[in-house]
Amino acid sequence: MPPAAADAIQKSDAQPDSDTTQVARQRCHRAIWWMIALYLLTAPLRYYEYSIYCYLPPTCYHWGPSLLIMLTLLIETYSLYLALRYFRLPLFQSFYPLIVVIIAHYTFSITNPNKINLQSYHSLFYKQREHVVQAYCAQKLKLTKRYSEHSFDLPLHWRHLAVADGIVEISCDQNRQTGLFLTWRGILDSWQGLLYQSDGLFPDAPDITEAHAITKIDKNWYFIDHSQKNHSSASPGNR
Repeated sequence: MPPAAADAIQKSDAQPDSDTTQVARQRCHRAIWWMIALYLLTAPLRYYEYSIYCYLPPTCYHWGPSLLIMLTLLIETYSLYLALRYFRLPLFQSFYPLIVVIIAHYTFSITNPNKINLQSYHSLFYKQREHVVQAYCAQKLKLTKRYSEHSFDLPLHWRHLAVADGIVEISCDQNRQTGLFLTWRGILDSWQGLLYQSDGLFPDAPDITEAHAITKIDKNWYFIDHSQKNHSSASPGNR
């Protein structure tokens, strides 16, 4: 066989491998940028989920976290698929899977609110929440009842005080004023919220003491986790 023909055959055999490497490089680069963009988009929710969603329409808080989880799973699955498919290519045997694992660690952890999320949301609005409770108990504020005698809908300009649909439960006793501002509502009597007690004593109401966790976060303030199981925004500590 002439040398020229042999070289042509070798080049034609090498062309598919070159094309595969180029396609792999493009796909993997695209997946990495998608993961970085997802992390940059959702990272603020790791620290300020309540503070962000409380200013958005309630539908965003109802569906936003679930949609972000689905989007994260899709991008992670696609990225891992690429890592497995192109693992034999020398260029990606170490670099690409390592990047996938590192970014996956952060993107999978963004769905769990932490102490900063809770403390920032509390610190921003606790004075307004105390004002609402005190004004209602002093009969200087009228609220629309919702489910029960002590359950109310906050006015539109105060809905950010209770990120879960603007629901607050207020009780006015002679020696104690309490206000429960819901941060999450589930099913089967599952909920979480910020509880204000004017006397600063540990909560003793039956529907509060049966909670999964009660955490004191400030003077006169508690975080109540009344979920049947640990919700994604679980309490930062137990009783």
